[in-house]
Amino acid sequence: MRDEFSHVKCTTMDSKTVLELYSEGKRDFSHQDLRGQNFKSKDLSGVILTNSDIRGCSFRNANLKGAEMKAVIGGLTLKSKVFFTVCSWLLLAIGVSTLSFSLFVISGIAYGINNLNDFAGSIISLAGTVVFLFVTLRKGFVYGVTVSIVLTPINILISVAVVQTLINTVIPDFKGDFYSLGIAEGFVSITGIILGFLIITFGSTVIHTLGGFPHRHFHVACSAVLSFSISKYIFPDSIWLLPVLPILGIAVLGIRYSFISFHAEKRDAWILESSINMVVSQGTSFLDSNLEDADFTASDLRNTDFRAASIDHACFYRAKNLKLSRTGNSILSVSSTRDLVVTKDGYGKSYRGLNLEGAHLAGSNLSKSDLEHANLSGALLSNSDLTGAFLTEVQAIGCDFTNSQMTGVHIQAWNVDESTCLERVDCNYIYLLSEANDFGSWERLPYDTQTIFEEGDFEKMHKVLNTVNVLLHGKVSSESLLVALQQLISEEPSVSYDSIQAIEKREKSLLVKLDIPHEVDKGKAERILKQAYSSDITAREQALLLESERNHSKDLKEISTQFAASLNGFLSNITISSNSQVLPNSVSMNNTNDFSRRITIGDIGKNLNIDGSSLNMGNTNVQIAHRAGTTDNASFNDLLSRLNYLFEEEEGIPDEAKATALNEIQNLRKVDVTQLTETSKNYSRKSLRILRGLIGELPTATKLLEETNKIILAISTLLGFL
Repeated sequence: MRDEFSHVKCTTMDSKTVLELYSEGKRDFSHQDLRGQNFKSKDLSGVILTNSDIRGCSFRNANLKGAEMKAVIGGLTLKSKVFFTVCSWLLLAIGVSTLSFSLFVISGIAYGINNLNDFAGSIISLAGTVVFLFVTLRKGFVYGVTVSIVLTPINILISVAVVQTLINTVIPDFKGDFYSLGIAEGFVSITGIILGFLIITFGSTVIHTLGGFPHRHFHVACSAVLSFSISKYIFPDSIWLLPVLPILGIAVLGIRYSFISFHAEKRDAWILESSINMVVSQGTSFLDSNLEDADFTASDLRNTDFRAASIDHACFYRAKNLKLSRTGNSILSVSSTRDLVVTKDGYGKSYRGLNLEGAHLAGSNLSKSDLEHANLSGALLSNSDLTGAFLTEVQAIGCDFTNSQMTGVHIQAWNVDESTCLERVDCNYIYLLSEANDFGSWERLPYDTQTIFEEGDFEKMHKVLNTVNVLLHGKVSSESLLVALQQLISEEPSVSYDSIQAIEKREKSLLVKLDIPHEVDKGKAERILKQAYSSDITAREQALLLESERNHSKDLKEISTQFAASLNGFLSNITISSNSQVLPNSVSMNNTNDFSRRITIGDIGKNLNIDGSSLNMGNTNVQIAHRAGTTDNASFNDLLSRLNYLFEEEEGIPDEAKATALNEIQNLRKVDVTQLTETSKNYSRKSLRILRGLIGELPTATKLLEETNKIILAISTLLGFL
């Protein structure tokens, strides 16, 4: 074999002998020839198979946890490899034959204009083939087929037009019908060419999957021999050399395209995957096996099946031909992550958003790499170089960073917990941001650029015990938070007020950090806290609404009583006749307001009811037409000024709500209480309604809530709304 491992001739041993010796306690089976042996569903944990030949072995559903399989050879046995090689040659022969029979229609060009069906079909076939090959080599096989199908109607129209023009020129008296048969021949020819191209490409890919033997030049030579032989057999002697060139050309392009798709994984990857899937069926199988902590260092794993295998912490350092193995949905299925676990060199490369869960990356060079949003959960990164790496929002639950170099890492919002190992990490400083803020700062820690972390500081700073972060949305209420914590403590006695690590205000939310014991269900604790907080917030809002309604009714009653008392004093200065006549004389009053009176008198009862500007006293109805004086506007503006001051000085109201309130107050200033119209009244009602809504969202018992309710009631009275 290769590299630093010793290589001696392997000793042949069957599976029965291996299992018997293993049951007796032997673990070292290095340098053994185990080709074709069956270890399905066997327990071989900790077995040592270094430098052994395991081609064709089945370890399906076996337990190989901690197995040492350095420098092993996996894949196909010689018998299976010969079988698939012969299959690839047969595919090559079938492909060339398909091309030959498909291009047979082109011979119509050689027969000339007298055979119009073949001639029309040849034009259609030739044009379609050129389009297919051009697009396929540039964009891929699927694109080539798609474009050929889409352009087929245009191809037919152009080809028929060309043939018709030739007929009109050479045979003007021709009356026959060449369209139907010619179009059918052209369509069949294009279909055959596409199919032959695909068969040749697939056959060549199979050979490359097997290990590259025979070389592609051998394929070209075989294609040339087949092209000459088949053309000589199916074409007339006079033209048999004519189809050889296009047949050979398309075959060579198919062979060439197999290498293009092989090296460019994103172009028609299904061709390579199909080839690998077919070949791997007879190769070494680790299907559904346990390979945790297994070591495949420097092994040749061509044509090996790793589907559904557990490969957490399995080492593939310097492993060969993993690209030609069947990896399922594991981290080995993505080329960038596969290359990383093989080379352990990710310097300056991007692995943003990739899944590296459980990857064995111990000793890797990831300096200046971009791991933003990557999943490193359970990954092994001990003794690695992560200097200057971006770990922004990385998932590092259970990740092992022991003895790693982490100076200058960017750890904004990275996710770690008590299972993340940061022991003996070498770190002088870190950055809390992944991008510089508006002040050009990356938020370096320590903040003093002249100092660095002391030994162990980084581990202590980021050591997480059992912290649960709960974000409580809605209004910020310390009373509701206290109720929620009491509810959590009552349901989970192991949680106490000492469990609170921090409480942070985040805009309109609260972030509560709690140290939750291991035995407590963290999800349940989060649900209890959120539900209790939300329920208490809702209950307090409803209580506030009821209290506001009660205060509103109380204020209305007080205003009505005061207004009735003032009106009684006013009426005491008026002489009222009992014959229900209107008194035209004006009366002077000791009042700041001036009223003109229109009073309709009936029998005066004992009850006094007030409704807007109308007084009902038993059967007596008094209607007052209010004409406000200049003092009303002054009082109105004083109330608005006071309301404006209260909103400006209140700190508990959000800036957006405060701006809305001040804007509505300015709108009310435009109202002239001496000349009220329906439009101005509606305008005023709308502004007052908005102000009441903003006040209703304030916390209880604030100075603003108490005073503004009274001011708005007074304003409503002046405007005649009460």
